[in-house]
Amino acid sequence: QGKKMWGDKTPELNFYLQEIIQLFPDAKFIHLLRDPRPNAWSLHQRQLYPLPLAAQYWREINSMACAQRNLLGDERFLILKYEDLLQYPRESMEEVCSFLGLPFVEEVLDPGKNISTLSADAYVKPKLDATRLEAWKEKMTTSQIREVERIVADLMLELNYTPEYIREASPLSPLRIFLLRRRLMRKMLFTGKRFQMVGRKWAMQKIPFSRRLKNFFFGSLKQVFSKDFLRVFGYKD
Repeated sequence: QGKKMWGDKTPELNFYLQEIIQLFPDAKFIHLLRDPRPNAWSLHQRQLYPLPLAAQYWREINSMACAQRNLLGDERFLILKYEDLLQYPRESMEEVCSFLGLPFVEEVLDPGKNISTLSADAYVKPKLDATRLEAWKEKMTTSQIREVERIVADLMLELNYTPEYIREASPLSPLRIFLLRRRLMRKMLFTGKRFQMVGRKWAMQKIPFSRRLKNFFFGSLKQVFSKDFLRVFGYKD
């Protein structure tokens, strides 16, 4: 509060960095990085993603972030680990404030201080909480962990995460990506209820069929006319 700076936390902004820079030449970017195993599990459970597709998405968006940091430099692009933010909040927020050119104040360690409407079961917590960082180990089977690591193990090591089972990665082929995305779109078309963020809580929401049909139609067009489809036939950027 009281700072003349604003931001947008939409994850997909990674795909539009050049356009953002054209509009805001002095923009800075903070990329929040998370362990791929709980990240993929969350997409699988809440957003219907096939687990290997969720792992591939983690690989693509974080590979892109590494390339963007190399292009823009550390002065304009910061990669911040989610786990560090929860385990070492002071050090992490001091780094963020320094990166943004802002003075560090204690209030950033208590982001929910002025929020009085959060319920006890809210997904967005008023304080940084590291107690559930490894909850994914209780939820995922060994085969599921291996399935994720098989796709991202090399990038995990590069980003200082430790795979439990796999050391050599085998990313999905363009054809497998295309087919898994088709499966995801069909599943979303015929799933009438999905988790969505409502009032700072994950809640099961009914999705009208008309909206699902529209998303399926335009998503199909986008997929067919995308580079991903061309890569199935050997196209290279």
